[in-house]
Amino acid sequence: MAEIDIALKDYDKALFNCSKIFGFPAASVKNIEQLSQWIDDSQPLEAEEQRFLEDRSDIITLREDLLERGTQLKLAGFLAKKYLTSDSDPRNHLNSDPNVYYIPDDGVLKIAGFLKIVVRVVVTITAAATLLIPIVILCFVKTPRWQMFTIVISTLTFSAAVASTRASNGEIFGATAAYAAVMTVFLGSVVNSST
Repeated sequence: MAEIDIALKDYDKALFNCSKIFGFPAASVKNIEQLSQWIDDSQPLEAEEQRFLEDRSDIITLREDLLERGTQLKLAGFLAKKYLTSDSDPRNHLNSDPNVYYIPDDGVLKIAGFLKIVVRVVVTITAAATLLIPIVILCFVKTPRWQMFTIVISTLTFSAAVASTRASNGEIFGATAAYAAVMTVFLGSVVNSST
């Protein structure tokens, strides 16, 4: 009976892992082309080993959200290469590609924690700046044309900032509409107080 219990647990685990794998998104054509180009350029595989790229329907993307955050990945790569790799480590000389290097496991955790802090600080500063800078400008600009221009430009900037996050289309639209409403109400109060 104990053997059956162990076999059933293994079977459940295998089913769970299989369902997780089927839940991963398919790799985009762009991702496959980039991988193929990298393989052609750096030659890390033998010709026979590269045949997995022929069946594109079988290639998945493990972390689609990481691929959407290109700037964060580039920053992470730069920081990792600068502070966590060592020229004396022989693993960093196994490949001729300058973009491939060995990073110790604890280094990945350090970079991930640091990036979370940096991203939060940048988002906080950007959020405050997109609201405060136009408000200050509106206090000094008196002509209606330049006031409207300030609101339009600041709203577009805010919308672009929100779009660069993982916000959905509805969230981007709602946040932009709320932002434009706040700017318009503030403009109304500035105009009323000056008359």
